[in-house]
Amino acid sequence: MRFFIRTYGCQMNIYDSKVIERRLIELGHTRANSLDDAEFVIVNTCSVREHAEKRALGQIRQIASQKKRRKLTLIVIGCMATRLGDKLISEYGADYSIGADKLWQIEEIITGKKLTPPDLFTGLGTPPETGKKPISYVAISRGCSNFCSYCIVPYVRGPLRHRKPDEIIREIELLASEGVREITLIGQNVNSYRYGEIEFAELLKMVSSIEGIERIRFTTNHPKDLSDSVIEAISSLPKVAHHIHLPVQSGSNRILELMRRGYSREDYIALVEKLYKSVPDIHITTDVMVGFPTESIDDFEQTVKLYREVGFAGGFFFYYSVRPGTAASRMRDDVTYKEKIRRLNILINIGQELAEKKSKELIGTAQEVLVEEKPVEKPKELKGRISCGRVTTFEGEKDLIGRIVPVRIIAASIWNLRGKIENNS
Repeated sequence: MRFFIRTYGCQMNIYDSKVIERRLIELGHTRANSLDDAEFVIVNTCSVREHAEKRALGQIRQIASQKKRRKLTLIVIGCMATRLGDKLISEYGADYSIGADKLWQIEEIITGKKLTPPDLFTGLGTPPETGKKPISYVAISRGCSNFCSYCIVPYVRGPLRHRKPDEIIREIELLASEGVREITLIGQNVNSYRYGEIEFAELLKMVSSIEGIERIRFTTNHPKDLSDSVIEAISSLPKVAHHIHLPVQSGSNRILELMRRGYSREDYIALVEKLYKSVPDIHITTDVMVGFPTESIDDFEQTVKLYREVGFAGGFFFYYSVRPGTAASRMRDDVTYKEKIRRLNILINIGQELAEKKSKELIGTAQEVLVEEKPVEKPKELKGRISCGRVTTFEGEKDLIGRIVPVRIIAASIWNLRGKIENNS
């Protein structure tokens, strides 16, 4: 049968979808060229923000409407399936609703065979499909036990569970044998990883020793769990990228406490200072939420001040939306939508200003690009990322894909760099 997977949300959802894709191919099914050509469709959903749910629900309704004129099976999976359950079937037209930790049930539905729930990390025992690209995600943990007051993740993905190190290493070794050269280790909070005596810094060392892997990234991180040993690993391990995504959420101590983040503004700045001292060229990116209940103008201005003080290389900005069942949902959502958007736009503009400054600082520098692809729309060019994460394009031949290529940065925009190959290599 022909299948099509639509994915919303975080890197973990992308990873899960790629795992499912590979397993379906192993079972003899084929990817459909488009949604309209598929015999069964899987929609992998997100519940982190209200907007993400609305987008997915609109897509689910649209796909379900096609069942009136053709044979089609619609399976909804992921965080929203955990939260809404059979409501997705009775009210939105899905045929099946499968929670985030029950991926193995997809195989039961498609094959018609009852399976014993496997004691495996994803429930499939399959690495992600890469599509012959040299980059891949690898999950090292699932769930979260932090219970930040605004966040629904612990309720829909369950408590934090760490994956066995040998399973992680085997998966990466397999991916490396298939041509993957860059791995991004993912989890809701990767720097809290611990399995037995192995903590995250030690895991980074283990992955660094895998032949064929040229670069290692990881996301996302919680400031309260970022240890000196992880900072030292970023500094000392040549394969580990000089980039860290470190969500701050707010620059106000009062709001941070209401959010239950577990650190203060001063704690965060101290971490940033350690990072810059140990890894001077590191790029730090972040998440910021505006309009949290009771956030005042002064609270917001403290966030703006912190954002400028840190000098973030990039940020993802969101306005607060109520997530059912969270601690914050019992607070009065007293910042108006109009004010949330005003604050959001201020931060977006500041974020772009600082991002452009960071990018332009790289003009004239020598960098190493791990080449990911040759863009279809620009057949003479190659595209990849340098260590700090900036996308870089330059002219080159297709056989450089998957290799690290030295380039000189000759131009920069907000998020992208333009380079030229050094020494014709």
